[in-house]
Amino acid sequence: MIIKETRVLLSFCRHKYDWVCDELMGGGVLNMYGAIIVDLIAFLTRKRATSVNGMLRTYARQTEHINGHRLITSDDFCSFQMELNDDACATVTVNGNVAGPYYQEVMIYRILLLQMLIFVS
Repeated sequence: MIIKETRVLLSFCRHKYDWVCDELMGGGVLNMYGAIIVDLIAFLTRKRATSVNGMLRTYARQTEHINGHRLITSDDFCSFQMELNDDACATVTVNGNVAGPYYQEVMIYRILLLQMLIFVS
C-alpha cells in the first residue's frame, strides 16, 4: 500500500509576530498539521508508523507585516516519508508558501488490488 498526502495552505503567520512564527515556541507547519496527518493516515489505513525520515525548511523569513528585527523561524515547508507496518509507506508534503485556497489531497494505492481511493477537501 502506498499513501500520498499533500496539504497546501496560505501563510499561517498572522499579521503580527506570535508563537506560530517561532520554532522554539512550537510554531511551524509540522507542529500544526503533523499529528493530524499521521492520525488521518493511521485511521484510513489501520496501520501504524514504524519509521519516519523528513526535512523542514523555513523559506519565508519575513512578510509584509513581520519584518525588521524579528524573523520567522518556524518551518513553512515540511516533507517526510513514513514507513508503516505490513510494508506500507506514505509520502507527505505540507507547503505553507502557495498563493490560493487551502488544498488537501490523500491518495491511497493498493498495489495488489489495483484500487485507488482519492479524498479531496
